[in-house]
Amino acid sequence: MGQGDSSSGFVDFISEHADFFSSGKKFIVPGCGRGYDAKVIARAGGQVLAADIVEGGVRIRSRQSGWH
Repeated sequence: MGQGDSSSGFVDFISEHADFFSSGKKFIVPGCGRGYDAKVIARAGGQVLAADIVEGGVRIRSRQSGWH
């Protein structure tokens, strides 16, 4: 796991349950930090609301990934 990545275990879990996450279901990721895990879920097809009390971290991820 490099800096700025989700853990490989999390990525593997999402991959193993791809049918569940690709169904367009809605997910909330509280305490998302810079949004790495939220981005993995979104790439799998889930609709994600990611929030963190530290606005700067979310703003950085939003800018990098094109999220609004």
